[in-house]
Amino acid sequence: MLKYNGFNPLDHLTKHPFVRNGFIFDKEKEKLSQSPYFDLGLFYIQEPSAMMVGELLDVRPNDFVIDLCAAPGGKSTHVASFLGENGLLVSNDINPQRCLDLSENIQKAGIKNCYVTNESVDKLVSSFGAIFDKVVLDAPCSGEGMFRKNKEAEKDWSKEKVERLSELQKDLILKAYKLLKPNGVMIYSTCTFNNLENEEVVKYLLDNTNASLIKIKEMPNVDRGLGMEETVHLFPNHFQGEGHFMALIRCNDEWPKYAHYKAKNIINNKDILPFLEFEKEALNITFPRDHIINNNNHLYCLPTNILDMTGIRVLRFGLYLGELKGKHFMPSHDLALASSPKDWKRVIEIDENGYNAYKKGLSLNTDTSNGYALLSYNNYSCGLGKVVNGVIKNHYPKQLRR
Repeated sequence: MLKYNGFNPLDHLTKHPFVRNGFIFDKEKEKLSQSPYFDLGLFYIQEPSAMMVGELLDVRPNDFVIDLCAAPGGKSTHVASFLGENGLLVSNDINPQRCLDLSENIQKAGIKNCYVTNESVDKLVSSFGAIFDKVVLDAPCSGEGMFRKNKEAEKDWSKEKVERLSELQKDLILKAYKLLKPNGVMIYSTCTFNNLENEEVVKYLLDNTNASLIKIKEMPNVDRGLGMEETVHLFPNHFQGEGHFMALIRCNDEWPKYAHYKAKNIINNKDILPFLEFEKEALNITFPRDHIINNNNHLYCLPTNILDMTGIRVLRFGLYLGELKGKHFMPSHDLALASSPKDWKRVIEIDENGYNAYKKGLSLNTDTSNGYALLSYNNYSCGLGKVVNGVIKNHYPKQLRR
């Protein structure tokens, strides 16, 4: 939950029994997906059992975390909320289309210190090695825990599919483990019930490495794993959520490290002069010059910890600042959502009618001086406009308009 002004639009809901800043709601009564605060990235709608993953991992502000099967982004955005400015998140999905959805949700949440990648786990292991404090492996599974709300998952189920996925999961968990520093922690989770995809996969890792289990704390209405007391199952008849399995695993091995770090990035100020002029004219903040990169005239501010991403398919290099267009700079929607009103020299507060008009792509009137301005709804950043002679030219992304 992002709080610029102390107002929490979810305070009237029932608090999740185990998740900080988590809430449970009746989707028939509460249309949260239609709330402007959802569009602004103040909260993410996630299944109550699934949000336990980010909570149990116990992410700390300076951690390096990788989420391997991250789309659509619920666990990544949850993890990122604990990282602070000096932590680092690599959010990955192997499916290109799902990776686009992942990148959009990272954008909406205003996350600055995240690389979004579209790679195989093999490639990530060979490129990075054991540099991560925490690993999230929410593995592809047969989805038995979702049958209650997803009839297609039920129809698609077969014994052969379970056996095939179990082999894939064993391969993934062993590779994912090799991304951990000594004493690092991985959470392995699925949304299925059977032990072939759960306890047997964890046992495979324990039998082939020096990994050990961290016992997940006792919680009301949460069941222990089958013959594996350190792990937990969430069953819909006991817990207010869908089916889930979770195991916390500690790394007791020392694996090779391959990743290279860049202390700084060298960029010529002349090459980004339109951006520097925009920054001086429109912002109350500056971005570190040695963290700005130009990727085909698209500028990014890299995370505090800069990884060499050579050879890796990257959709997002930290915070996307905007595009250089000749002598002009076009700031991004990402920059708006990742900043707060105090960061801008021009801030235009709009009411609900103004917000709805803005979301449709309409122009608005203002008495603000000419130049780029942040539009704010209830003191929350909602996007950009460019003021020209009393008219706000709408810069809300066309693909998001409705």
